[in-house]
Amino acid sequence: MSIFWLKESNNEVSFGFTKEFLEKSGDICHIYNIKNRVAKNKPFLVIESTEDQISIDSPITGRLSYMNNKAISFPCLLKEDDVVAILVKETKETTTTVSFDEATTVNVEPPRPRVIPHAMELGDLIRAGNFDAAAAMFPHLREGQR
Repeated sequence: MSIFWLKESNNEVSFGFTKEFLEKSGDICHIYNIKNRVAKNKPFLVIESTEDQISIDSPITGRLSYMNNKAISFPCLLKEDDVVAILVKETKETTTTVSFDEATTVNVEPPRPRVIPHAMELGDLIRAGNFDAAAAMFPHLREGQR
């Protein structure tokens, strides 16, 4: 049984469930993403239904750029033509500069995006009363600074 379909366009891959899977999986209770950065053949989505819990591996290396609100809030209402998620392929962006004096080429990797701490981790720390650890997640925000 095929679980999902993929539609590739430029550097994006749209992902949805097949009619056969939706009919045989029972009521889907939850769909959630494991990571926003995805690696090919590594889990990126978990589907919990009344019948089973299934982990879906990413077909590409890249990042999750879109999750369908219906998939998050009302997964039992999904249809076979609904796009559940969109993944963006990772590309090696390099800038090439030539020095005319020495005729050398330099490849420069673009800066990596700043990682923002996961909101659930922060919430867990605050609920546990571990305010020092929560504050340590944001060292650039000191009392009295903006």
